[in-house]
Amino acid sequence: MHRVNWRLALLALAAILALAGCGGSGEVANDVGAVVGMIDRAELTAGAANLQLWYQAHGTYAGAASGVSGVTVARSGGNAWCLQTANAHEVGPGGTPAGGAC
Repeated sequence: MHRVNWRLALLALAAILALAGCGGSGEVANDVGAVVGMIDRAELTAGAANLQLWYQAHGTYAGAASGVSGVTVARSGGNAWCLQTANAHEVGPGGTPAGGAC
């Protein structure tokens, strides 16, 4: 069974749509940036779900791993954590993805 690299698949889709004329020349960079942002949000959401599972099993976020390639646990402790990708971060629990590092 083959694993799909979703990041590459979405970037390829954005490039195909841009070449097909689904955006003006100034909009292409914004479209690709939106796809990358969408990927970061999806990866952070998956990592946050994994941290919640860890918390349910251990009663703390300390020692938890994101379980998602490209997502790093920058901070984790008893009741809080911060996940980050190369472009975005999320403080939790209950946070939302935002640009930049933790």
